[in-house]
Amino acid sequence: MLRNRILNWLRKDQRESYLPDQDGIEQLQHPSTEEEYMVREIQLFIDLTVSKMSEKRKQIYTMSRVEGLKNEEIANQLNITKKTVEVQLNLALREIRKNLPALLFFFF
Repeated sequence: MLRNRILNWLRKDQRESYLPDQDGIEQLQHPSTEEEYMVREIQLFIDLTVSKMSEKRKQIYTMSRVEGLKNEEIANQLNITKKTVEVQLNLALREIRKNLPALLFFFF
């Protein structure tokens, strides 16, 4: 259950608050210390994985996930096709997902 909370938290655009479950528990405003630690470790892992990517893929991932730009905006700024942005972003996310289970296994 904690693993799902962390994964859901990472997926959300706004990380200020989230619902822990669907069983009517009131909305949490701040994750527990343990959850904060795990999220920081996962984010460090993601950052490390991104740092090992090619410069273009890293740039596209950062523009999309950190800066919040849409694929078309990224394509226009980098003078590449939208399809290239989509392919590079998918490859970046695949690389992160491929390595993430090993980290989650460490926590659980």
